[in-house]
Amino acid sequence: MVERSLPARAADEVVVAVRAAGINPSDVKNVLGSFPHTSVPRVPGHDFAGVVTDGPAELIGQAVWGGSGEGFGFSRDGCHAQYVSVPVSAIAPKPDTLSYAAATCGVPYITAWDALERSQWWPELAC
Repeated sequence: MVERSLPARAADEVVVAVRAAGINPSDVKNVLGSFPHTSVPRVPGHDFAGVVTDGPAELIGQAVWGGSGEGFGFSRDGCHAQYVSVPVSAIAPKPDTLSYAAATCGVPYITAWDALERSQWWPELAC
């Protein structure tokens, strides 16, 4: 753990106070140095939920979720931090029916769904 400054944001970005962040297999592999395309040092993590603290006025205070893509945790700092700066295009309003923790399940959910579909454990649910 290290102390870091609040992340700077570009004009098309927001700063999010991270309330929950997922840990995916790629995050672990990334920290272990398994991905040669990762620039270091780097804050890992790419599935998150939190509250916008800086950005366009209409987004300040909004509960959001986001993740995967945009190079999070690989070519730009990810969400395993107290604050993360992300493009506005990388966030969406967090549904009120989801807790912050549940909103971080993007990649793990897709991975689990893919495993079920491939195994045909629940063939009636296959797409």
